[in-house]
Amino acid sequence: MILSKITRYILVSVALVLFYLAGIITRGRLGAMITIHNQSGQTLRKVSVTVENAGKRYDVGELAPGSSSRVFAQPQGESQINLEFRDTQTLRHVATVIGYVEAGEAYCARGDATILPSGEVEVHNHTTLGLCWKSWFDFIG
Repeated sequence: MILSKITRYILVSVALVLFYLAGIITRGRLGAMITIHNQSGQTLRKVSVTVENAGKRYDVGELAPGSSSRVFAQPQGESQINLEFRDTQTLRHVATVIGYVEAGEAYCARGDATILPSGEVEVHNHTTLGLCWKSWFDFIG
């Protein structure tokens, strides 16, 4: 059976839409996406993302200068998501990346944390109500 060009176009379009929707569902189930950028000029140790009120810790380990890491953290109830790390002097640093997010709510939670040479953490929170419309593109880059 040979399909017409229009039928093939419709089938491909439907498949792409379903693939995109599957990405939205998958991304939403993973929780908050936290991206950590090490611009400090030193190797950071014991890097982790923690979900307050749940005690859940996502260990990254060491983060070399100039490198980045991404963690997906599941909020529990009303949660705050923090970044923790130790510098070369083993001084512990804690910074809030996402100040408020709830489990089970339709949040698209994303936070970027950049550790600067001064040891300070620059945070950009991109949390919005609703679905994560970037779908599979949230997993790239």
